[in-house]
Amino acid sequence: MNPDRWRQITEIFHAAIARDDRTRDAYLDEACRQDPSLREEVDRLLRSHHDAGTFGETQMTGSGAHLAPGTSFGPYVVGELLGAGGMGEVYRARDPKLGRDVAIKVLPVQVTGDPDRLSRFTREARLLASLNHPNVGAIYEVEDSGGVQGLVLELIDGPTLADRLSRGALPLREALGIARQIAAALEAAHEKGIVHRDLKPANIKITPAGVVKVIDFGIAKLDGADGRTTPGTATNTGMILGTAAYMSPEQARGGSVDKRTDVWAFGCVLYEMLTGRQPFDAQTSSDMIARILEHDPAWDRLPAGLPPAIDRLLKRCLSKDPAERLHDIADARLEITDALSARTPTIDRPKASAGAKERWLWVGLAGAAAVTLATIWWSLSRPTDRTAPAPPVEFGVRFPDNHIPATGLAVSPDGRHIAAGIFGNASQIWLHSLDSSETRRLAGTEGSQFPFWSPDGTRLGFFGGGKLRTVDLAGGSASVICELPLSARTALSGTWNTAGVIVFAVQQQLFKVPASGGVPAPIPVAGELEPAFPQFLADQRHFIFYDGRRSGGGAIKVASLDGGDAKTLVNSDGLGVFAPPNLLLFLRGAALMVQTLNLERLTLEGNPKLAAANASLGVLFGFRANVSASATGVLAFARPRGGSVGQLMWFDRTGQSVGSVPPPPDGEYLNPSLSPNGELLAANLMDPRTGDWDIWLIDIARGVSSRLTSDPARDSDPVWSPDGKEIVFVSDRGGRPGLYRKAVAGSGVEELVAIIEGAMELVPTDWSRDGKYILYEQSTFGARSVWALPLFGDRKPIELVGPQFAPYGAHLSPDGQWMAYNSFETGPGELIVRRFLVPGHWQQISTGGGVHPRWTADGRELVYWAVPRGIESVSFESTGSTFRLGPRRTLVQPAVLSLIDARTHYDITRDGRRLLVRQPAGPQQAGLSVILNWTEKLK
Repeated sequence: MNPDRWRQITEIFHAAIARDDRTRDAYLDEACRQDPSLREEVDRLLRSHHDAGTFGETQMTGSGAHLAPGTSFGPYVVGELLGAGGMGEVYRARDPKLGRDVAIKVLPVQVTGDPDRLSRFTREARLLASLNHPNVGAIYEVEDSGGVQGLVLELIDGPTLADRLSRGALPLREALGIARQIAAALEAAHEKGIVHRDLKPANIKITPAGVVKVIDFGIAKLDGADGRTTPGTATNTGMILGTAAYMSPEQARGGSVDKRTDVWAFGCVLYEMLTGRQPFDAQTSSDMIARILEHDPAWDRLPAGLPPAIDRLLKRCLSKDPAERLHDIADARLEITDALSARTPTIDRPKASAGAKERWLWVGLAGAAAVTLATIWWSLSRPTDRTAPAPPVEFGVRFPDNHIPATGLAVSPDGRHIAAGIFGNASQIWLHSLDSSETRRLAGTEGSQFPFWSPDGTRLGFFGGGKLRTVDLAGGSASVICELPLSARTALSGTWNTAGVIVFAVQQQLFKVPASGGVPAPIPVAGELEPAFPQFLADQRHFIFYDGRRSGGGAIKVASLDGGDAKTLVNSDGLGVFAPPNLLLFLRGAALMVQTLNLERLTLEGNPKLAAANASLGVLFGFRANVSASATGVLAFARPRGGSVGQLMWFDRTGQSVGSVPPPPDGEYLNPSLSPNGELLAANLMDPRTGDWDIWLIDIARGVSSRLTSDPARDSDPVWSPDGKEIVFVSDRGGRPGLYRKAVAGSGVEELVAIIEGAMELVPTDWSRDGKYILYEQSTFGARSVWALPLFGDRKPIELVGPQFAPYGAHLSPDGQWMAYNSFETGPGELIVRRFLVPGHWQQISTGGGVHPRWTADGRELVYWAVPRGIESVSFESTGSTFRLGPRRTLVQPAVLSLIDARTHYDITRDGRRLLVRQPAGPQQAGLSVILNWTEKLK
């Protein structure tokens, strides 16, 4: 939307709200007569204004100054208007520093001179900043830009509760699950002396994961010391603020209020969720207030079979006398939790009802999983309550900023908590409670990863700063158990037995150390190993571990604290997990398999069964699949990048989408690589049945795809030859990674180019235009470096950039003189350009992040993904041993949908006119999947 169009929409919008209901439609019909789409945009803003407005507020009039899409508000790039009301306008915006979308709430310039509104605005900032709760919309900062004040808020995707209620009453369990989270949000606010004063469905958002967020504390205020409202400014006694349908009687009379006003509004919202109607509905606000003061709700509208406790709760919340009303919202939360935990016909779904079954599945997969379902599960899992096994239930858990557990995952022995290593701006251990839905950072775990539990579940072990540490969950600072041996920075997870022994893996060795502290002692396991993820078995002496020695895969082995030979249990594409009492989980491609483990013979019995699909992207993206299980039937596993499904979209140089690559029937194409003439696309595709990766060719004009490789090994990362007749790729055939080449036309065989000794992983990135060199990166125990393989002479690889800077994604300029790559030479990963094969000067190209460079065919433009802003380009002009850059230009603003790896997920045509970018194909799933009673799936 251009600024002129935006100015036209907002002018009509403000002119419309200045008119009364009788003349507004006629005005809009005339103003938008020539442009129906203009009327739709204005109507959308008017609906948002109506939803956001509050009773007693003076409506905004006059044109004023507004934020136009594409302009800057401080460091933020403004997007679309999301809504407008008496307290200001809310815009979507982009935070280029952290690569996230935010909401900016600003006051119109025509009211910024009003001290009352400004006071309320700054008070909202202070109130929100003091709250830190998963069910409360967060505030990031206050920004003043060009004389316009704004709050930078958490952008919460998903509908409001008002949107959900527009379809009618909610099913009982769904309504109670939402009410439970609303109560938790109000409880957190009340504990800080904050009264919301305008709780209503329009101020309650529901994320795609089912998490409830209470927003808009714009007329909230702090209680005084006596628990009553403190007089002052816009909230003085006698001033009516709030929304009529949800006002308490004392609020409607203009009297002083306290937290019991929120209890009343909570009762109104719960009543509406259960009945589909407001408890005091009327045609006008004045009639609503009269009903609030003089009448009771129509209690006969409540659904049949409502639990008596909920019926009593509603009536106590809606008592007109504050003295008789429920005093603490925490009591409502407890009542609802008890009702959800009870296995009664009024709560459980009828088995014969298909509609109820669908609603149950919706709650299980996308509802308030961490609150409602975990509580249900915990109740059903108690042996004294069980009359029959509870069915398996799967749901998702989101971490802040959509981070995923990338560096370890551990379910507590009692199944109540999940510890996760989160790699964001800094590594840290997070703890998610299945009982309360709380997700929090664990203090003292900054820079740490790979958590594991003590046998009694009271302490957590982890690794950070070259040390093994533990922390008591009851509180206290972290304590050091030992320094890691071999000068290692971290260990690949650990395990803790009932005898107080911890086993962990460092580089190519296993160690044991007393949990009370001491010097680690090596476990003399025979043979050459690459061990990771040890886990004790039931006898507390034997443990399984993943051995990555078999390139492109690995094996789950079992060893003893005494050492000796390690016995192979099964080949696996990721870590193994012992699930008490006698099950072993392992990976086959992307499938999480399970098989019975004979603990006496240490052998697997029976046939493997599928425990979960799409649990990992397999070895193409590393072996560190994050899976954990407890003896209580809780299975948790991380989905790469939240399980987002992507598709390849075409963009032109103006950033407009101009089509897409037809996706395959199953899965998606990854690691796209366009041929030099732009007619073919080479990409990876995984067979969902086997987990094997192959390279496919797609004819872009016809949309027809064909398989290029079909070896049972994993073939990936295609790179085109300069003439477009061949492709070089990496494959693990033969048990170790190597570079292979194959002709695109005909049915030729794959030719081995080179086996790179000592490399655990290879990624080819470019083929020089003269055909003489193949660029690749190799990794060994996490140390990554960039190399060139000559295709002439003795073919001895040449190291270009060493592992000290963790470089990747190298590409050569068309004349072969310059190499661009990502490196940490200047701190955070930035794009670097240096001479190819000539030591000496290098220059940083990007600012704020830059990866995956691409050169246009004439060598005069360098394109790269400017994490997280989008795809940018700079002009490039070289003279001898120097070059000159032009200004940066954004080509595609949407960020590339990436995965947990250092590979590219976009490409450009050689003429630079079109870009192929991986974009979301649907809503992002939660980054962590949890299945309760998962073993019931196996029966």
